[in-house]
Amino acid sequence: MFPADKTASRDRSVITWLVGVAELALAAASFAAIVFLAARSAIAGVVIAVGTFILFEATAPRLLDLVVQFGSVSVYPIDVVSLALLSVGTWRLVSQQIYGPAKLALVTMVVLLVANLIWGIADFGLEQATNSSRFWMSIVSGVVYGATVRSWDRRLPTVFIVAGCFLAALSIFRVLQHGLYAANTTLIDRAGNPVDARPVMALGVLVMLEGLILLVARRSFTLATAGAAALLASGIVLLQYRTLWVAAIAAAMLGAFALAARYRVANERAVYRFTAVTLLVVPALLFAISQVSVYQQSAESATGASSTLTWRIEAWMALLEKHSSPLDLMFGTPSGTGREIVVSGWATNLSAHNLYVEAILQYGLVGLVALCALAVLALKSRHASARQLEIAVPAIVVLIVTWLLVSMTHSPDQVQGLLLGVLISVACFQPQSSLERHRITVPRRELAASR
Repeated sequence: MFPADKTASRDRSVITWLVGVAELALAAASFAAIVFLAARSAIAGVVIAVGTFILFEATAPRLLDLVVQFGSVSVYPIDVVSLALLSVGTWRLVSQQIYGPAKLALVTMVVLLVANLIWGIADFGLEQATNSSRFWMSIVSGVVYGATVRSWDRRLPTVFIVAGCFLAALSIFRVLQHGLYAANTTLIDRAGNPVDARPVMALGVLVMLEGLILLVARRSFTLATAGAAALLASGIVLLQYRTLWVAAIAAAMLGAFALAARYRVANERAVYRFTAVTLLVVPALLFAISQVSVYQQSAESATGASSTLTWRIEAWMALLEKHSSPLDLMFGTPSGTGREIVVSGWATNLSAHNLYVEAILQYGLVGLVALCALAVLALKSRHASARQLEIAVPAIVVLIVTWLLVSMTHSPDQVQGLLLGVLISVACFQPQSSLERHRITVPRRELAASR
């Protein structure tokens, strides 16, 4: 090599090193800023998490794409946000007085996350273990941050409604631009460039559905809310994620049942008329949709021996059979453990796309029980959560059922973990609030009795 070539190579190495240092400094500064904002304002943490999800995760192709290399480890914006929210949430979890069962479940999730990562680094190295733990880091950070905020308010539903409307509008624009395709169509060709047939991923559609539920649960019906509801519903219908359709139908049925139960005593005749119209209109509407060729293809791809659901069930069984020792079942496997399996003659190492299977594989029955305990706590505190968020109580049940249904075929993310944490926060602090009120009211009663 000539001296000039050596000099050029050395200059490139210096430039690469300087760029790497600058990127790490940017990531560190972003982490510090997010910690500061999320610690000072709960809603700021939510906006940062939801905004990061929309910009860097929700769309295909992504609206923005950014990655920082830390040696062999790739650091994405969602990783920085996850670590920041987890830091704030863990500090609150340790420093605040939280209801015992809720604290036990949350601490269990954090300990499992950290212990599993350390175990994985020891067995497989930093890069493989970190990449494998990224999924659970995202969920746990959202849950812990959301659960350790003492008081949420109606701004939280507003963030989800606005985010859902933005994603729905983007979906409609992209569908009008590229056309509507069946669910089993992955990429389409546009002027020689492959374009994703569905511009928003499944968890983005879940945000639309949750935004629609929260919008209706506010019981404020104006032209603006009607237009937003129509926009959200259109986005859900156009983006053909079958699990989300099932979840949407289940949510509508639960909502209709709650309305019927509420107004049956006051106006029984109106309830029966509403039920009759629903039973006539909904089947007709579903039949009309099924006659569209695109939706027919989507329905056919979801049924039969070669359907996506059949493939996933076979994958779940293969994964559980591969990691079925007593130790694996109880405590899971270290972060970075290979998931290579053979399904229908094809080798794959894809995610299980099932939160419950993922929990057993990664954290064992201990992790699954902790996760279920959090869902139970959210259900038990639904009345107080509804008062905080200023929405109807049945909406809390609908949100939790929707989350549980979608988790059967998709892996939730930080935004979904955050929403679950919000619904748990009342359970974390309500017993202490009740005790404080009791301590205040009892002396007053004793004083009045002594007079």
